[in-house]
Parts: sequence; structure tokens; C-alpha cells
Amino acid sequence: MTNCLSESAGNVLRWSSKHTLTTMGISLILGCTSGMAPAQSASGKAPATEKAADKTKAADKAAPKTPEPVIENVQNVTPEQLVDKPHEYLNKNIKFTAAFHSFTNVGLDYKPALRPAKTNLSFFVLRQGTHIPLSELKLDMPMPKEKDPENQMLAQLKDGDTVEVTGHVFSTALDDPWVDVLRLKKIASAPEEKKVTADKEKKEKDSAENPTPEQKPTGPKDGTKLELKTTPDTKKTPEEKKPDSTDK
Repeated sequence: MTNCLSESAGNVLRWSSKHTLTTMGISLILGCTSGMAPAQSASGKAPATEKAADKTKAADKAAPKTPEPVIENVQNVTPEQLVDKPHEYLNKNIKFTAAFHSFTNVGLDYKPALRPAKTNLSFFVLRQGTHIPLSELKLDMPMPKEKDPENQMLAQLKDGDTVEVTGHVFSTALDDPWVDVLRLKKIASAPEEKKVTADKEKKEKDSAENPTPEQKPTGPKDGTKLELKTTPDTKKTPEEKKPDSTDK
């Protein structure tokens, strides 16, 4: 009987130890699995984050450009009207179209209508129908930043390009209109460039189709030389014989 009880106790102890080891193994497996889950979850979120960033970039590219600020109460005028009656447009917004001439320092660093040359630039437009700069019209604008698209447009402006100027007349010093340019647009290239190019192409085409014949020297074809015959303009008259002193 004692032997039976000891064997039964031994079996119970062996089963208990096996059960304990099995339970510990399952716990370890579950612990490892639960420890790996966050890492896999984190790795799974990385591509999603990249996709979200790509979508944001695409949205930024597709986003419409910021509209230009609205300039209110703008009066359409001509440059000549501004010069003729500058006081009528003082403290008013104006807009006109003219041909660009060149950049200048006229209208800058003048104390009664001060716009410093360090931060501003000035330019001339042409009188209508002429190639004479309208120097009475003082146009100035702030220098654009290096990466500003307007900077590239200004660098490409040429004599005769048509521009649209929107500005504010801030002074009439010297009885001239002084205008802060609020917006400058190039709306057409100089017509002279197209005309010169077309004329040049036409001339080259005509010369290719109708070559100029070579000029050949005129003269006898047998190779003999031409002799130049000259006739005296006046005939020499014989000198009169002077009387000799011996003759009587």
C-alpha cells in the first residue's frame, strides 16, 4: 500500500512538473509573439507614412497658384495723358500700355519724390508712334528677389516690347507724374525682331534661288591688249622766228 501511494505521488509530481514546463513554454511563446507585434506593426506603418507624404507633395503641386492681389479703382489712361495732366491723377491708380525702352536711374534718389536706387529700379517707355523715350514719366518699382519669376521677365525685356503697367501716382514733383509700378506685364515682343528675322530669311532664300551672275571683264576675246589712243587737246604752233639783230 505504501509503495502504491509513493508511486502515485511520484506520478503526480512528474505530471505537475511537465505541466509547469509546458505552461512556461506557452507563456514564453506568447510573450515573444506579443513583443514582435509592435515591431511588425511599426514596420507596417512606414509605407503608409511614405504614401501619405507622397500624396501631400502631389496635392501641393496640384494646388492652384495664389491669385494676384486685386488693385481697385484703376483708371485706364495713356502715358501722354499722364504727362499732360499729372495733377488730375495724383494719388490714383492707373493702368496703361506702352512700348518698353530701357532701364534708367532717372526718377530715383530725388528727395521730393524719393525712391532709393538701392531698393528700386526705374525704366522708360516710348512715346506713342515714335522711338523717343517719354522721360517726363517717372516709373519706379521695387527690385524683385532673385528667385521671383518677375526677375526673369525683367531680365528678358527688350527695346520695343509691349508692356502693361499698373501703378499709383504718388507725386507730381516738377509737374511730372511719378508712378509706383504695382504690376508689370509683358504682353507682346518687339515687332522689329520678327520683321528683321523674316527679311533675313527671305533674302537668303532669294539669293539661293537666284544667284548673282559672276561679272566678267569686258574686252577682246583673243587675248590681245587694248591700246589707249589719245588725241592732243591742243596743237602746238611753231614758234615765230625772232628777228636777228644782223638782219636788216
